[in-house]
Amino acid sequence: MQVEFDLNKEDYWQYNLYIYYKRKTKFGTFNKILLIVCGFWFFWIGLITGSLFGMLAIIIFGFLLMFILIKTSVYLAVSNSKSTLGNYHISIGPEGVNAKTQHRTILTTWSGIYDVASDRSYIYLFYDNNFAHLIPKRAFATPDDALKFEKLATVYWTTKDLPEDVEV
Repeated sequence: MQVEFDLNKEDYWQYNLYIYYKRKTKFGTFNKILLIVCGFWFFWIGLITGSLFGMLAIIIFGFLLMFILIKTSVYLAVSNSKSTLGNYHISIGPEGVNAKTQHRTILTTWSGIYDVASDRSYIYLFYDNNFAHLIPKRAFATPDDALKFEKLATVYWTTKDLPEDVEV
């Protein structure tokens, strides 16, 4: 089964949000701890101002500034990478996940897939805890096609250790 799509900056941003909020990773845990520390720091600065309104304004401004800086850094990172954005052609079969872009072709065997996951907008074929083939569900003709793709990927991934002569 195969799918072709264009990956854009917003897709990459949504992928980073998924990694941060949904995946249990050391990176995500570190960022959450950092967010709490920064929250206390903003709270302390607010106390120095001496007013409840000032404290709330500093906290809101601080978190808004952090969000903008993080989103900007993600957008800049993908803007400088010619191989991350653009047209993708991904196919799955018994041999693995074949991902083709203008700049490279990668075959990841099913034994190299760490996890198959999804949310309401994307299918993720993780080849490491934080790295995945990102497939927007909008690339499929219907939501059922996206579900079939995800189910087939899950079947291939969960049966990766079966002998070659077993029919999937």
